[in-house]
Amino acid sequence: MREIYRDLARDLLQNTLTCLGCGDCCHLEQWGHELWMTHLELYVLISEHGLRRPTPGGTCPYLREKRCDARTGRALGCRVFFCRDPHQQAERLYETYLNRIRELAGETGVDLYYGELLRSLGHVEYRP
Repeated sequence: MREIYRDLARDLLQNTLTCLGCGDCCHLEQWGHELWMTHLELYVLISEHGLRRPTPGGTCPYLREKRCDARTGRALGCRVFFCRDPHQQAERLYETYLNRIRELAGETGVDLYYGELLRSLGHVEYRP
């Protein structure tokens, strides 16, 4: 997963996508947005930044003072979402790297499961 995220970071640098760091996208319910991710992404997020339970209002619990507090472990959907840029580039990158996650799961014999971030954080049990 780290290699996939590292390659995506390199590809993002080569595109014209820009994040203003405003934290608006982390207010999921306010945007009418659900952040879906694989359980492999969820595992990376929790293992690197701890398990944080969702709070009322539908804001990502990893948002701190308008900044993502989990930048290195954040999900693919977070990495490619740029609220003020055209979504075509982001969608292409998302599909490319989701396919790499699927390939990784297949190569390692792991069944791939998907879940919405806030619901998943509310139900997951994690023991480091």
